[in-house]
Amino acid sequence: FELLWVEHGDRLAPRLLAIVGRNPNFRAIALGRRAPYHSAWCRNEALRRSRGELIVYADGDVAVEDDFLRRVREEHRASDDLAMFLYRRDEPRHLHRAGFDLEHLRSVGRILNPLNYGACITVRRRWLVEINGWEQHPVFASEINAHGTDVHARFKNLGLAVKWHPGIPLYH
Repeated sequence: FELLWVEHGDRLAPRLLAIVGRNPNFRAIALGRRAPYHSAWCRNEALRRSRGELIVYADGDVAVEDDFLRRVREEHRASDDLAMFLYRRDEPRHLHRAGFDLEHLRSVGRILNPLNYGACITVRRRWLVEINGWEQHPVFASEINAHGTDVHARFKNLGLAVKWHPGIPLYH
């Protein structure tokens, strides 16, 4: 696997660069773009630079189980025409703990937004190329992630099997 972190702006955090430096499969890219933030630019750049057949786009602030990639890959091996979205289990604000504690997130995580199209998308590279990636028009650059809804519709229009997986957890 490879991991790409694509930063919309021009600054990569020193802590991130230290982690990248210790992992040969991890690359960090700064686009040098100005506000307003638009994640489609980041996602499309990751698609251009990635080398894998299977692409997993996830929010940069999520946690997953140790077997996450294996389970995603198994789903895609079973269905060549799969586009899969994952529900994000959020930590309620009143139960928030500083730091990372996966056991805590497992116990308190709830699906607070069942239509969070941008939390995690997994799909084969060729299908993203077929739909021409994410729409970069400014109208799609909002905090509601309208481009995720757009990509979902384009996957369906392409005839892919679009699935919201109920059993692969993603924590936020």
